[in-house]
Amino acid sequence: MSEELSAKTTIAPRELRDLVYRCCRVRGIDAANSDRFAENLVHAEVTRGAALCGFIRILDASPSSSDELARLAGAADKIETAETVIQHQAAATASFETAVPLLALSHSLQQAAHRGTISVNISPSTAANQEVNYIEFVRGTLDDRTQTDVQQHHLRAYQQGLTVASFAFLQLETCAAAFRVAEATLDAISP
Repeated sequence: MSEELSAKTTIAPRELRDLVYRCCRVRGIDAANSDRFAENLVHAEVTRGAALCGFIRILDASPSSSDELARLAGAADKIETAETVIQHQAAATASFETAVPLLALSHSLQQAAHRGTISVNISPSTAANQEVNYIEFVRGTLDDRTQTDVQQHHLRAYQQGLTVASFAFLQLETCAAAFRVAEATLDAISP
């Protein structure tokens, strides 16, 4: 059993993104939030690690309910709201009623930083499964070293793939398999 849990699989970031998107859609999450959640999770896996295992725990915790996943998929809206507030104030806070793991926010935090809104209480290296109740923002930019580190993580992931737990990847594939694509769509892309 221990051997099964320690087995690793290398996958492409786009493969992870597609499967997470499909899992979200299967659970009833709309296309836009599924897309954003998948982007956040892939960014978290690439830069913070262990995001896929965290996602599998979320799926396992509510196998027939989409409520928790919907809450997490929409959590990044709070970051966008804080970005709007910070245009008129020196600082802003995104608060969550229930703690949110960074795997649901990672890419959104990076995008906000590129637009001049940085978090002061979340480091770019904080683990993906770290849960937060709030995020404080100020105007500013990421330092050059942090930007370079993130770019290096992405470059490595896209060149060498992501190494993830095999059991988590298999569970992800199983969940995503329930996403149905219309036959007409498949016919249109088949040679």
